[in-house]
Amino acid sequence: MRVRFGLAVAALGFAVIAAACESTPSEPALPTPQAAAARPAPASDGEILYARQCAACHGSTLEGGSAPSLMAASFRRGFGSVLDLYNYLNEAMPMNAPGSLTEDQYLSVIEYILQRRGVAFQPPLLRVDAATIALGGANATAVTTIPPTPRPIGAVVRVAPLERSARPAPAAVGPNQPPAPPTLRQPALGPQLDISPYFVWFATGVFTDPNPGDAQTATEYEVWDADSKVLVWRAVVEGASSRADLRSGTFRGPLRGRMGLLMNRVYRIRARVRDASGDPASEWSAWSPWLQRLVATPTSGDRPSAYPLQLADVRRGSLRWTGPDGVAIKLPEGSADPSVIEILAGNRVVYRLEGREGVGNVETDAAPLPELASVFVRITTGDADILPAPDSTITFENSLGRTLAVHLPGLALGRGESVVLAAAANGSTYWEADSVLDADSAPAPRLESPARHTPQPWLTRPGHRVERITGGLRFPVQIAFIPEPGAGPNDPVAYVTELSGRILVVSRSGQWQVFADGLLNYDPTQPPVALAGENGLSGVVVDPASGDVFASLVFEREGDLFNQIIRIEVEDGGRRAGSISPILRMETNPTTASHQVHALTIGPDGKLYANVGNAFSSDQSQFDGSFNGKILRLNLDGSAPSDNPWYDPARPDDPVSYLFAKGIRNAFGAAWRAVDGQLYISENGSDLDRIVRVVAGANLGYDGRDASLVPGALYVFGPPSVAPTGIAVLNEPRLPAAPGTLYVGTSGRNFVRGPQATGKHIWQLELDAAGEVAGPPLELVAYVGDGRSSVSGVAIGPDGLYFLDLFPEYPEGGNPFTGESALWRLAYVGTSGG
Repeated sequence: MRVRFGLAVAALGFAVIAAACESTPSEPALPTPQAAAARPAPASDGEILYARQCAACHGSTLEGGSAPSLMAASFRRGFGSVLDLYNYLNEAMPMNAPGSLTEDQYLSVIEYILQRRGVAFQPPLLRVDAATIALGGANATAVTTIPPTPRPIGAVVRVAPLERSARPAPAAVGPNQPPAPPTLRQPALGPQLDISPYFVWFATGVFTDPNPGDAQTATEYEVWDADSKVLVWRAVVEGASSRADLRSGTFRGPLRGRMGLLMNRVYRIRARVRDASGDPASEWSAWSPWLQRLVATPTSGDRPSAYPLQLADVRRGSLRWTGPDGVAIKLPEGSADPSVIEILAGNRVVYRLEGREGVGNVETDAAPLPELASVFVRITTGDADILPAPDSTITFENSLGRTLAVHLPGLALGRGESVVLAAAANGSTYWEADSVLDADSAPAPRLESPARHTPQPWLTRPGHRVERITGGLRFPVQIAFIPEPGAGPNDPVAYVTELSGRILVVSRSGQWQVFADGLLNYDPTQPPVALAGENGLSGVVVDPASGDVFASLVFEREGDLFNQIIRIEVEDGGRRAGSISPILRMETNPTTASHQVHALTIGPDGKLYANVGNAFSSDQSQFDGSFNGKILRLNLDGSAPSDNPWYDPARPDDPVSYLFAKGIRNAFGAAWRAVDGQLYISENGSDLDRIVRVVAGANLGYDGRDASLVPGALYVFGPPSVAPTGIAVLNEPRLPAAPGTLYVGTSGRNFVRGPQATGKHIWQLELDAAGEVAGPPLELVAYVGDGRSSVSGVAIGPDGLYFLDLFPEYPEGGNPFTGESALWRLAYVGTSGG
């Protein structure tokens, strides 16, 4: 899932304490950056730098002191490679000016450490080779056979190691020419008004270099406060991919220790790229032009702002104008000058309704526009007075068949009078001056003068209704219904997991109470050092035989996070948790960020199935020695069934014996389809996402490339990514769809205000008799409010489709850890819903 909450775990003692060891004004000057850049730093320079920056804490010969020994085996286990160590030092040392040394100066210190530890390497140490060198040596254990899971401690995105022989070299003869400054592709400027202060994406355009055959090896980003002109965030992304987000780097200066940017601030963003020449004087490009961006603008005034309704067409014959009693309101009929209602997209009329004398209301439907535009309603009286109308509603269908509603305030217009109302996506209307429709003026992107507002943030199709069941939830993730609940209003019907470690039980009346609390042995929201990803409590399922609850979550041990599955015995009819026992602790490889263990299901065979993300390491998706990147199948006591596809009787407790399928990246949702007895999962990629039918022994193919998600996929979303979350299957006729229909929630970009084209939806996906997709997905639910709500868990309940909004709609001060989320129900009400 693309939800990115939780925090980076503190690094090993060396890294934390070393940051506190800084030089004093009386110390000799360090080698200058110019001198370090002119030649590879010899070992003696590394000794000098180490003596002045580190020896006071770690000892003159790495033996330890007030900080841990750098000769101990635990030091090697803290960093998967020399590149990990470099990344951390670059962001943490010296404490008074992190990142102020040159690349060669940092590397020279590491060279000295490696020499003292007896690590074999070929000097001079280059950063491009650092990923291939393990921190072994005198007291180190053997290096693992698979690159270890990246730890959230560095400033760069970890990429596959670059072999020295594979490093491209320019073909041109003569001095190297630096690459061209990049173009910033993300954050993108556009109609979006504000972006989340916690989720900002960075990417550059195509790499351009005047030296034939040269290639991109890194991208550096900087974010500066435009007012104070202070650097507040920096990241270096190694490799040819330039994609990054805020967790890829480190906050600095006044933002040090924060999780996100500040509200109501203007930030300046720039980037530069590095080629493969290895020439420190020319390998980096000049900086790109500044991209200025206002982020996280708070609501002005004391009322929420709304986001415009947009369309390109109105279906002929679909417009209805009704009063609060549902009775149609007709335009008064004029003789020579009729009264008119016009629906405009931008400044173009796409639909017109006239009240003509002796004829009645006559419609005119214009041709569709080539693209979406903001909607306005213009009402003009002619030579007959318009009837005084109370609060009313205009409904019409767009070209996709979605019914849209515009709620009008009470109107009483005299002859020849006109009013223009801007329409918001949630149906609210706002007074606007006629000038907003002038050809050379753009409609206000956000509407601030409400005439009538509707509180319903979720829009659905005719015949359906979205209802709020209960609120007060904090980061709800997944929902699991009890197979055969009691019939009383206070009987439990479902369990909801919350990211921070609670499980709630929801009764038939919609009330909830805490079922279990304190299930995490760490606080995923404290301390707010860096935004590292969603870590915490996620999946939940109920054993139909005993009523016991299984949950998937993360636990912390010695600074690392690991996945586990627990079983909770129920008491008091399922209202309270009894004994809690881990049934599977996945301690072969740590997890990190949002790619943790997620959905749990119980299959028709009575076995427990678990989606386990790859911890942002594509290698682990294909590595049988790791639980990460797999679909697991286990007995309800946590043991591996002997009929699993790769079960090894000699190694029944090893990851390979638990594997049901492999080759996944980050499968958030899972559900069983009764008509074919198959498991279906929803999986997140980078720019592509997929829905997959999983069979025993399948290799679902993920190898680090989005293209590897396509073969074998049942359906592919994107590009761009829509971030699919929960998935549910209609196995009983509770909604007007065929048995076996899939429902897929999408989160889109995280923690962003207002509607999204790529997220905040529930899609209905019909399958044919052969289990193949019968047509394009149908947009069933869409967020049209002005808050930050999104879709997480999705499940079929006894009376409709239930879903959770992960993020609070109106978090206090824009902080995602404040505010409340809700549980919603999509019900079928026949032809009168909406």
